[in-house]
Amino acid sequence: MTKGVIFFAEHIQQSLWGDILGWKNTLKKMGVDFYYAIDTTGDIIATDQTYRCTSFNEALTRLATEHPECETVWFKIGASVELKDFEHPANACYIFGQDSGTTIYTTANHEVKLYAENLWAIECCCIALYDRLYSEIP
Repeated sequence: MTKGVIFFAEHIQQSLWGDILGWKNTLKKMGVDFYYAIDTTGDIIATDQTYRCTSFNEALTRLATEHPECETVWFKIGASVELKDFEHPANACYIFGQDSGTTIYTTANHEVKLYAENLWAIECCCIALYDRLYSEIP
């Protein structure tokens, strides 16, 4: 099983980029094999560029090339499927964030409702990954 995450990191300070890179340890502990952080503003100049993408399309292109086995699961406030009713695919790349109002034209394999108005993308990610872990336990 392959698990990955795409999340948006818009308008953040350089110091927060270090925190984002630190999240890879938390994600690793939750069984995530890879992640992409999208810096759409170009504000971040980081020493570790491995996980940085400058656009959502770049992240999707890398996903298709590097992890073609993954289905995309986009967590959105307006989705119709609730997290409690969602069956996680074996190979998934979860998409979080992008709350700046920018319109993105893409179709995910799955869209799941996760209402989290006051949570950061990484916090939403942890909720979804915990749900996945919990649903895998017999």
